[in-house]
Amino acid sequence: MSEVRRIVGKLDPAQKERRRKEQEEIAARINARAGSWTQKVKRWEAETGQSEATLFRVLERLRSAAER
Repeated sequence: MSEVRRIVGKLDPAQKERRRKEQEEIAARINARAGSWTQKVKRWEAETGQSEATLFRVLERLRSAAER
């Protein structure tokens, strides 16, 4: 039998951190504006191309960091 190996690329840690900071800045800006959750999600999806679940996770990450 042949063996199949998958090559998985790893993100550069600096690039990963830059992306995380960018997500947090966008999420904080969108969340600070008035509007319903649906409107915030639409803004998030338009700006980042990411899902509602990602917005929720980023906001949770910001909230838990603020509590520390």
